[in-house]
Amino acid sequence: MIVHSRLESANLAGNLLGDPSERDLFVYLPPGYEDSDRRYPTAYLLQAYGETAATMVSPATDGERWRPPIEDVRTADLRNISVPTLVIGARHDTMDPRHMEMMSTKVQRGTFLYCPDGSHLAMYDDQVTYFDGIIDFIRQVEPRVQG
Repeated sequence: MIVHSRLESANLAGNLLGDPSERDLFVYLPPGYEDSDRRYPTAYLLQAYGETAATMVSPATDGERWRPPIEDVRTADLRNISVPTLVIGARHDTMDPRHMEMMSTKVQRGTFLYCPDGSHLAMYDDQVTYFDGIIDFIRQVEPRVQG
């Protein structure tokens, strides 16, 4: 099941590319999620400028289907991801950080960031670790980025 909502981001308001500040958010819930107390990993879909989450989650199926909807993504398929990928886990998250770390080892160029004081919203409750980790990752991937 995919749950869809829309979020308003004050940080995106008035951005230089003119992209909307309101964004779609899709959350994939695996079968049996509602009846389970298990911890599940989370995959965040951050669409590029000019894209929408809706077209990436549910691409048009006219002709060749070149991007699978999120339900089709399986752990075994992580090995097919060749772009640099940052997977973030946090101590107080409902998603098991050990599983998130395992996912980072399955992608070809994966990096794991652990937020020891973070929850599922580590960008709020472990800001220094979270944002320093993202900045370090970007600098690692793109050495031309200066700090």
